[in-house]
Amino acid sequence: MRARPVRREVDVAPNRSRALLGGALLLLGLCLGPWASLWPAPAQARPAAAPCPADRVDLQGRVAAVADGDTLRLADGRRVRLAGINAPEVAHEGRAAEPHGEEARARLRRLLPPGSRVALRLGQQRQDRYGRLLAHVYREGRSIQATLLREGLAVAIVVPPNGWHRACYFRMEAEARLARRGVWADWFPVPAARLAPDTKGFRVVRGRLTGLRPTRRSLWLVVEGGRLRARIAREDLHRFRGLDLEGAVGRPVELRGWLRPYRGVPTLRLRHPAMLRLPGGPP
Repeated sequence: MRARPVRREVDVAPNRSRALLGGALLLLGLCLGPWASLWPAPAQARPAAAPCPADRVDLQGRVAAVADGDTLRLADGRRVRLAGINAPEVAHEGRAAEPHGEEARARLRRLLPPGSRVALRLGQQRQDRYGRLLAHVYREGRSIQATLLREGLAVAIVVPPNGWHRACYFRMEAEARLARRGVWADWFPVPAARLAPDTKGFRVVRGRLTGLRPTRRSLWLVVEGGRLRARIAREDLHRFRGLDLEGAVGRPVELRGWLRPYRGVPTLRLRHPAMLRLPGGPP
């Protein structure tokens, strides 16, 4: 006797449900198609804006060469001094390079290779006494000054009447200080008590303010009993109004500027309060 074939029952309900669902979704898409643009697209992460952006562009040019960490030459022969910062010096005129000076120049050369196009935002004072353009330099929308400051290869400065972007530049410097990058790792700030009497050049110095000596033409700040002196000329005093200099006597302060020996004492000129940090000031 032959065995009867077994008839298997197939459950078609799931297949039928999937087909119905697919059809409903297709119909819904056709109905809502014209209105799809009313629904916002999924949010996408935006790239972080470059720090210290330019508010205008005064000049453009192409880089011919980089002289040091804060000076370059354009193809048309004009020289540009990066405004708002000071980089360590490279070796020149028989003087040895300052710490990180060669590193700063090499970094600027990588940032601005020959032929690269730059945009310049000029300062209120457009040239220095050497005929160089005082400019905030941008390449492809990014601030060259901000990059050097963040990497600890330059220090923020303010030389009146120029001072544009000083708040942003000091914030960039603060990042490098916190991370102890570049000059902040092993050079700055220099203790005032360790300054040699013939010290020259730019320094960031820390020491105890031990006295104030007003004269007819200036107010002198005496640091570490006379190991360093800082002069605020009469024409610059108005910028320092509101600072409690008398209250800072006997406490540590930080100063920055170009030192030169005067009567056997390293001396610098303070022209803006951003170049002086009093107790309780920003880091």
